[in-house]
Amino acid sequence: GRKTSKANLQTWKNKTTKIPCLAHYNSEYRNVVTKNASTKSLGATIWQEQPNSGLRPIAFACRCLADTEKNAIDELEMLELFRV
Repeated sequence: GRKTSKANLQTWKNKTTKIPCLAHYNSEYRNVVTKNASTKSLGATIWQEQPNSGLRPIAFACRCLADTEKNAIDELEMLELFRV
């Protein structure tokens, strides 16, 4: 519901504004990419499994869709892979 969404947003804001939020990239660690698409925007996060703290984000990306892209509902998952 709306209360859960507000609570989740506040939790996200708290976690992403505290230092250190982003981890430093290390080529020795495992990477994980998560992505999300809606009818309005695309988003992605690259995570890295850090030895002492689990998965930590190393990069974020997001953008709003252009009007011409908003009509491509069936193609959003593919679009987010290539256009974020």
